[in-house]
Amino acid sequence: MLSVLTVTGLAKSHGGRTLFRDVALELSPGRRIALIGGNGTGKTTLIEIIVGMQEPDAGEVHMSKGLRVGYLPQDLAAASNNIVVDEVMAGATHIIALQEKMDALEARMADVEDPDYDKIISDYTEVQAQFQNIGGYGLEAEAHQVLAGLGFRPEDSTRKVKEMSGGWRMRVALARQLLSSPDVMILDEPTNHLDIDSVGWLEKHLAAYHGSILFVSHDRDFID
Repeated sequence: MLSVLTVTGLAKSHGGRTLFRDVALELSPGRRIALIGGNGTGKTTLIEIIVGMQEPDAGEVHMSKGLRVGYLPQDLAAASNNIVVDEVMAGATHIIALQEKMDALEARMADVEDPDYDKIISDYTEVQAQFQNIGGYGLEAEAHQVLAGLGFRPEDSTRKVKEMSGGWRMRVALARQLLSSPDVMILDEPTNHLDIDSVGWLEKHLAAYHGSILFVSHDRDFID
């Protein structure tokens, strides 16, 4: 079954002004949609409705069961106290969940007298295979590759996020989204704080991305 996000008949008004109405779209694997328009036309509002941060006046958003959606806003909440590489890896929640299952099973494997010992071994083997198949053992190395692509120096990976400027914090947030590799990635002006080299790297990374993308941008070359 395909992982799909569908939007039908969305409408939103603000202060008596209609921002949009009858918006419909479908985000299925491999699809890319660029959302363009002038400032104040409701692009961010539409995105926030899709990710569940606002309610529409009309219409519905449907997601396939188990669909993973990643969202990069224009503005971040309070800065994390994590170091950069840990903050980026924390976005890979599906991998972290499997790591936690493995750790719990490993702890139980220490008790060879457990009546469920054979099942524990079987479960561990299955979870470990899933963990390996989704790149769990290479997660940190991949995090460093993504950070390098977005312009971070090797020594930056151990700096605390809260000690960085706003622009670099946004790069950390973008790296976290990219590493999490969700089914649907929603990006609001992802190139705002990037230099030319980082934009070029991001273009190549997103071109190879397996999921669907909805993004806001004023950068025509990036959209193309």
